[in-house]
Amino acid sequence: MKDPGKKRNPANRNEPQSRRAEAGCVGYTLVELLIVVVILGIAVLLVLPSVTAQSRVELQCSARAFKADFQSYRQIVDSVTLPSGYVFKLVLVTDLPQSGGGSGSG
Repeated sequence: MKDPGKKRNPANRNEPQSRRAEAGCVGYTLVELLIVVVILGIAVLLVLPSVTAQSRVELQCSARAFKADFQSYRQIVDSVTLPSGYVFKLVLVTDLPQSGGGSGSG
């Protein structure tokens, strides 16, 4: 048992330091949890603009590359000239002859 006349020594770490510890409560208070949530929220707000700016830069770079590729494709297509009198014949997949499967004369 504790001696009622003995004062608590702050250097002795085995003795409880607060009323919560004396009562046997273990865990965090609501205020402590709210402080952690607020700190994490501030950290996210500080990082989020740089992440969105980076994705915007990547998107612009991809759009420029696509535009350059498309322009070079158009230059190649426009430079190809077909001989005069050339007629395109459209061949549909349904017009192709079917390879022999087993039903045939023979």
